[in-house]
Amino acid sequence: MVHGTATFLEDDEEKLFAMELITNHVHPNRWTDSRTPPTKTELTSTGIMRVDITSASAKVRTGPPVDLDKDDWENMEMRNRVWVGTVPVYETLGEPILGEYSLVKETPGAVREYMNERNAKEKAWSELVARKKLDLPLEHQNES
Repeated sequence: MVHGTATFLEDDEEKLFAMELITNHVHPNRWTDSRTPPTKTELTSTGIMRVDITSASAKVRTGPPVDLDKDDWENMEMRNRVWVGTVPVYETLGEPILGEYSLVKETPGAVREYMNERNAKEKAWSELVARKKLDLPLEHQNES
């Protein structure tokens, strides 16, 4: 949850800078592999907002389920009947779909490499936090 004030960027230079940062955050170096700069129509029709954050919070949990009820631990009938565990959840990038106007039929190697690396990283992180109780640094708290 983020609380703050959002305002639309009006300055074209600031919008271009923000577009480059956002694009490269989603896919490193994608901005340089794209048709840039955007046309005036694209720049005008794209709304980008800056959010001045006043506060933020997140619920973060890692590790396997925790049952502090001693009666549950001692109830063998229940423990032999009820599955307890964690299902890792992570985002996966799917197969690229060729754009209608693209004359380049092969997905670029850099795109495939990025997809494979990101999918592997997301899966590994999800499995790690599902198995272990971690003290997460602040920059990773939104990843679990």
